[in-house]
Amino acid sequence: MQMTENDNIMIVAVCLAANVPKIFHYAVPQNTELAPGQFVLVPFGRKKLPGVIWEVPRPWQKSDPPKGKLKSVEQIYDIPPLSEENQQFIDWVSSYVMSPKGAVLKLLLSVPDALAPEKPVTGWQVSDKRPSRMTDGRRRVFASLLPEMTLRTGDLTEAASVSASTLTAL
Repeated sequence: MQMTENDNIMIVAVCLAANVPKIFHYAVPQNTELAPGQFVLVPFGRKKLPGVIWEVPRPWQKSDPPKGKLKSVEQIYDIPPLSEENQQFIDWVSSYVMSPKGAVLKLLLSVPDALAPEKPVTGWQVSDKRPSRMTDGRRRVFASLLPEMTLRTGDLTEAASVSASTLTAL
């Protein structure tokens, strides 16, 4: 989202998880509350990069990048923020090893799915409906599941001593 010159906007400093030499400024979307330490996704060139809000959001000033060139924060990750102590640690490591803060932050986020939402766990539950052809394996499956119990495929195949294909045939 591009800003126009007439907008009264708030901007925020974002430390990108990349080997870039400085902190970048982004527009805060309207009706959005941001605080230091929050993980966000922002546009950077043709890519979208994760980053951390590094300072308290503030109103745009004439010394900031032109409003028309500011891009907006695109996503706020629903995870606990980076603590102030960790931000200070990143600052210290950055100055000690003479590397950009973003390069140090990238080390903390080196697992690609670190910011991804948790995938739902799927499992098997017993139902009142029974198959018309009840084999020994199927009987063991139903005997292994208690009411209101959910088991993952691997756990159920082990408990019932059946193969995964026995479960999918149900």
